Amino acid sequence: MDRDEKLSRLRKLMEKAGIAAVIIPNSDPHSSEYLHPHWKVRNWFSGFTGSAGTLVVTKKESGLWTDFRYYIQAAAELSGSEIKLYKDGLIDTPSISDFLKEKLKEGDSIGLDGSLFPTSLYDSFKKDLDENNIYFIRDFDPAKTLWLDRPSRPNSKCFELDIKYCGESREEKLNRVRDVMRKRNLDYYIISSLADIAWLFNIRGNDVDYTPLVVSYALISLKDAKLFIESSKLSDSVVVNLKKSDIGIYDYDLIGDELQKLKEGTKIYYMPEFLNCYLSGIIPQEIKQIKGLDITAELKCIKNETELKNIRLAMERDGVALVKFFSKFENDRKERTFTEFSLAEDLRNARLSMPGCQDESFNPIIGFESNGALCHYSAKEESAKIIGNRGLLLIDSGGQYLEGTTDITRTISLGNPTVEEILHYTLVLQGHVRLAMAKFPEGTTGAQLDILARQPLWDNNLNYGHGTGHGVGFFLGVHEGPQSISPKGFKFCLKEGMVTSNEPGLYIEGKHGIRIENLVYTQFYKNGLDTKFLSFENLTLYPYDISLIDRDILLEKEVLWINNYHKEVFERLSPYLSTSEVKWLEDKTREI
Repeated sequence: MDRDEKLSRLRKLMEKAGIAAVIIPNSDPHSSEYLHPHWKVRNWFSGFTGSAGTLVVTKKESGLWTDFRYYIQAAAELSGSEIKLYKDGLIDTPSISDFLKEKLKEGDSIGLDGSLFPTSLYDSFKKDLDENNIYFIRDFDPAKTLWLDRPSRPNSKCFELDIKYCGESREEKLNRVRDVMRKRNLDYYIISSLADIAWLFNIRGNDVDYTPLVVSYALISLKDAKLFIESSKLSDSVVVNLKKSDIGIYDYDLIGDELQKLKEGTKIYYMPEFLNCYLSGIIPQEIKQIKGLDITAELKCIKNETELKNIRLAMERDGVALVKFFSKFENDRKERTFTEFSLAEDLRNARLSMPGCQDESFNPIIGFESNGALCHYSAKEESAKIIGNRGLLLIDSGGQYLEGTTDITRTISLGNPTVEEILHYTLVLQGHVRLAMAKFPEGTTGAQLDILARQPLWDNNLNYGHGTGHGVGFFLGVHEGPQSISPKGFKFCLKEGMVTSNEPGLYIEGKHGIRIENLVYTQFYKNGLDTKFLSFENLTLYPYDISLIDRDILLEKEVLWINNYHKEVFERLSPYLSTSEVKWLEDKTREI
């Protein structure tokens, strides 16, 4: 069935159900960042494979909304179809709500599969469209009827994460969650975020690409804890250990039945960005729903001493893998032809050879020359660029280790860098270093720090469109809230114990992309006059490209910081390297 046929059959289902429009987001029942093929419904109907984007189909037309990261990719993948590309974020692009207000009339209905719709998104649409008397049908699932060869739901085995890695038992974590529930006068807390369930119960799985998660729900009360999961995922030993921790095990599909049994007058808490609107919609009206940030998210973003110790070890192993990869690439490219795709395979193999490495933490972004300007570029074997002997190469990658999650971006010159390439690289590096050097009072938000990374670029009339930093989980999601460093990061302050990325960039369409990324740990710095001050500890260990640095642009304290960082990289990685690799790293970390 081709794309036109899929849309045609969808419209027949819409007509039969009396539906004027359908909204299909890119989501699963848990709002996961990476989707199992079973839930790639928007991809199946539209042909667009980007991670961000929403398809809207009316009786006569259709559109796909996606952000700046995917403008070029979406235009290519939607080419030849009826689906119109709407570039979300541009001033002249209508919102989905405004589009629907224009196309629909009073009394029309919009269909959606509520299990794939976060409650927050549903609430937003409902608020926008209520005034036009447009209604929603939350159980319209066209994929169930039309997608005949749809992959089955994921069914990986669940495994336990030893306390020597995570540093805290699930009983201790449950007690901390219940302490918060008591303070807030909550009776029940439902968790839909897979990363939060994995953290709380110290379990991991392989249901989601690049992230060690297992599809499940959790319902916590002041007296008991219930895990909703397919029994085939659990070994006998995992079942025994969960029950020892007084955790009840229920079938995954029974979560809705359990919610409908809640007694009148009780209060249930959940995060609307993760709980889907089908489940929130079947909670009895007599139950008071309280919405907010996951309690577990507030707890798991603060890494304990055991986690931090392990993360530092993971960073050393990751740095060693990168030295082995880059040094071999530099030597082999004299005689071997590389493409962006083949280089990704070599990088994966280098990481997986390291102790504790279970997987990559995301599909690596390897962009040569102009492809580096595509923020979320993913090379395909048939279209990947051949990597030449000059120009810039951007590599954004990471690993999932039992000891922690890594995420690093480096941009390197392949020879004879231009004046413009050196200038742009140095400005990005300068912003990266200024943020790394920051000292700030407790209570500071990511939005307040974001300007430190952008100022050198702004001074040269340059900027980048993405955030500067995101939280990172512990052997969990490479993108973890609640903190961020971005112009929009006003809501949550940076706290001691958080691990966050520092990744300014610059993207010149048709020429090159530059991004430099380290992970940093927010630590106590010193007590000020009236408040405590914090700073960052750099966790990532790999050198910057000295050949791209214009020393004259940098302040002396920035030069000193880079030299000290390179000294640390050499001292911590060299004991694990061969003689030739040590010599190679010594050259890459020489003083500038």
